Amino acid sequence: MLVLWFVFHLQFDLKILIAGIIVSFGMTLFTSSVVYDTQGFKYKGISFRVLIKYFFVLIGEIFKSAWSYVLTIFHRNFDIVVFDLKLSFYDPIKVAFVANSITLTPGTVDVNDNVITIMAVVQRGTKQAEIEAPIRERFEALLKEKSR
Repeated sequence: MLVLWFVFHLQFDLKILIAGIIVSFGMTLFTSSVVYDTQGFKYKGISFRVLIKYFFVLIGEIFKSAWSYVLTIFHRNFDIVVFDLKLSFYDPIKVAFVANSITLTPGTVDVNDNVITIMAVVQRGTKQAEIEAPIRERFEALLKEKSR
């Protein structure tokens, strides 16, 4: 987080360093309950191999989604749908990964435990199962892979 602080400010003087350390420490304290509880860390980790694979899948999905949106809107053949998608895991980090990935493609509206509310612009007549399938097959399935 401190590195991002420097990159965003494009300055590396003592004042920026101290402010960055304070903000980074504060954010760590305020968000610790997301990944840590009385029984230890909630987050069990995602392997580096899965993260790399996930990154490339995400980039591909962003491009496919962008072109699909452009064509759908250009042809004026679209509906706006809102629906809930219940994920098969409860890990808050993995749920956040999927929610943020969907934000870059169709669009996440809300996250509640392992249920993500999604707003999507789709071709008229598209069924909810057709919208869910790529999310489950690409994003959710990758995060369910076991680390080797």
